[in-house]
Amino acid sequence: VSKGAVVPRSGSSPAPVDVKIHCDVATFLDLAMGKISPSRALRERPLHLLQGDRAGLGRVFKILQYHQ
Repeated sequence: VSKGAVVPRSGSSPAPVDVKIHCDVATFLDLAMGKISPSRALRERPLHLLQGDRAGLGRVFKILQYHQ
């Protein structure tokens, strides 16, 4: 998120990042759909917080969460 805009991309960000994760697609989708919390994913899924903190991870998926 930069200046209120989300720009999805593959690869490295040209700007410094606050949160960087590594996970499988199923975990990412469950997080984005709100089926699992970031805290639970860190405990039970192949989710690795490479940069940033748990609070930042929570903010990322609050922004990215799909609302039906």
